[in-house]
Amino acid sequence: MSIKGLLFDFNGTLFFDSDIQLDSFKRCYARYGIIPPDDDYIFKNIFGMQNTAIFKQYFFEDATEEQIADFINFKEKTYISLCREQKDRLHLCEGAPELLDYLKKKGIPVCIATGSERENVEFYFECLGLGRWFTYDTVVYTDGTFRGKPYPDIYEIAAKRLGLDPSQCAVFEDAGGGMRAANAAGAGKTVALYESWLPSPIPDDVKVDAVYHSLTDIKGLLSDLGIN
Repeated sequence: MSIKGLLFDFNGTLFFDSDIQLDSFKRCYARYGIIPPDDDYIFKNIFGMQNTAIFKQYFFEDATEEQIADFINFKEKTYISLCREQKDRLHLCEGAPELLDYLKKKGIPVCIATGSERENVEFYFECLGLGRWFTYDTVVYTDGTFRGKPYPDIYEIAAKRLGLDPSQCAVFEDAGGGMRAANAAGAGKTVALYESWLPSPIPDDVKVDAVYHSLTDIKGLLSDLGIN
């Protein structure tokens, strides 16, 4: 089946913020007096997970709803504050605006499928100009109504938002759990897109059709996806 739509994870994929995310996670560990795992472990195992799952798995297994809400509030406010302190970083990754402009011109639909919460999505619309290519209807974010990655739910929902089946969509991911979610959803193509300085996030049991560290090679990328 041919590719008719593109689904993008956001953090670390369209927006290269892995170091900022890492810093915010480390500040969370410090707040709770827990020694964090090494950076590579965080990149490979924690990135891409929903905050609720992160807190229960890596902080407090029996956390209450109030504790989870407090963690999410602290982590995301810390993250947004760190982003605002580095205004020169507040732009999409290299090549992304040009690719999204091309897709819009060609009428190829796109959707963001992110583990972030609503507050972060509003921040991205405000500071990154997402309204140029996306509406809130074409952004699927964590709202407590579906299972997080590596479950396929978010990519099934994102494809449906475009009126497509996941098999008609290419998914762009930077995290192993997200790639598993794309595979589980039956995505037509799974593309690993992540910052070049990071260790490979691609699990051995995941099928990936292409690997990119930027979106500058639009012609090559579209060729890989079978899009003219």
